[in-house]
Amino acid sequence: MTLSKSQFIAALANPKSTLTINGSGRVICEPGVWEVEQRRINDHLIYYCESGRFNLWTESGEFILRTNELFWMQPGIEHHFTLPENQIGKVIFCRISFKNDTKNIRLQTACLHLAGNETTRSLLEKLATRPKIPRASHAEPNISQRFIFGTLVEYLLEAPQINVKHSGLTPHQTAKIEQYIADNLKNPISPRRLAALVCMNPAYFARQFKQSFGMSPRHYITMSRIDLAATLLQESNLTISELADYLGYRGIFLFSRQFKIYKGITPTQWRNNN
Repeated sequence: MTLSKSQFIAALANPKSTLTINGSGRVICEPGVWEVEQRRINDHLIYYCESGRFNLWTESGEFILRTNELFWMQPGIEHHFTLPENQIGKVIFCRISFKNDTKNIRLQTACLHLAGNETTRSLLEKLATRPKIPRASHAEPNISQRFIFGTLVEYLLEAPQINVKHSGLTPHQTAKIEQYIADNLKNPISPRRLAALVCMNPAYFARQFKQSFGMSPRHYITMSRIDLAATLLQESNLTISELADYLGYRGIFLFSRQFKIYKGITPTQWRNNN
């Protein structure tokens, strides 16, 4: 059930809607130790960055969450959350189920990247640390939680949005990918491995890679391998068959065909011409 801002606030006052805190807390995060792996959760997820800087990849794009900023994801959004190298951070988080009957209640905007303040931090902290009502109870679900969440939502929907999105890979990510490919041209290289190298969802990585390099990862890997082959044809005494095997091709036919596609002539012609 997707609602406008005003409809969402009205739904909070509807006694038929239910609100449950399914997870919350404050976490001190260290690089290489803390990471939210790629996932899709059917709850509202709210993160408040108390210190540090976090990289967040979602279906809506890439974001950097900095100190005193808040990120609110609607249910069902695929995401991946990590720390940059050498960073230490601290976040308050809350995972909230908000439903009408069995249907999730969500906003029209999938992700909100917002400027936080002491009020929003304090409200989220109260929500995250509030004792939970047992689910088996038939009493009114935690009225205090509903009130705190409602107050927090009103603040968030009025908070300034941070519209900084990053298109393409960062210079650090680009350099890391280029170096890895250059060092492993003799071995199999998969786009999935490259995505893992920079902690990205494979599908999202492919889009960002293409924006940075102007081609797909597979195209770039093949082109780099053929460029190396062209250099070795000039500088080594390897036969065409040995060169194909050296670069990981299963046979000379596939190697020669790809070489001609990228260079316009066969490996033998290239060697003779150069």
